[in-house]
Amino acid sequence: LMYYNKDFFDENNLEISMYPTVDELVDLSAQIKELGKQPIAFGNVDMYPGIMLFGDFILQNNGSEIIDKLNSGEESWADSETVKEALESIAQLGQNGCFTTGFEAQDHSAAIESFVNGTCAMMYMGTWWLTYVEGGPENMDFEFATIASPRLEGVEASQAAQIWSSQATFINAATENPDYCAEYLNY
Repeated sequence: LMYYNKDFFDENNLEISMYPTVDELVDLSAQIKELGKQPIAFGNVDMYPGIMLFGDFILQNNGSEIIDKLNSGEESWADSETVKEALESIAQLGQNGCFTTGFEAQDHSAAIESFVNGTCAMMYMGTWWLTYVEGGPENMDFEFATIASPRLEGVEASQAAQIWSSQATFINAATENPDYCAEYLNY
């Protein structure tokens, strides 16, 4: 998802599409900077936000079968047009100042804070970021809304989506199958 500071957008008559393209975000980011804010909160020192965005872009024009093709070697990571387009789109966002200044050296917790404190007008992140807001999102100084992740040019609807989930697994300490449990956890 992309979150945005609805109050800031309304106060400044900024328009944002529910399904913004990379080019639209580049144009919008320039307007946001002129108004004194950073565009998209994005902390990539740990690399997972970039990996998530990379995955979003890869799956837009392809179903999930592209992952099997890439992982099996049927399609080469180095020669894949899908991979090239995804990487070029991320580079386009980064090189055009769409991400927080210093995004490559800050973690995503800092990026979340820059959105929560109003420094950034938008943020790329999943729903778990709300746990970072002390007292919950109702304690934020602005109303926020959501839009879809950036779209590649010509993509009407993503062909597949990645789901990132947390998992808790409990195993009874008195289990009769400790080796099986260890194997499962190791998987």
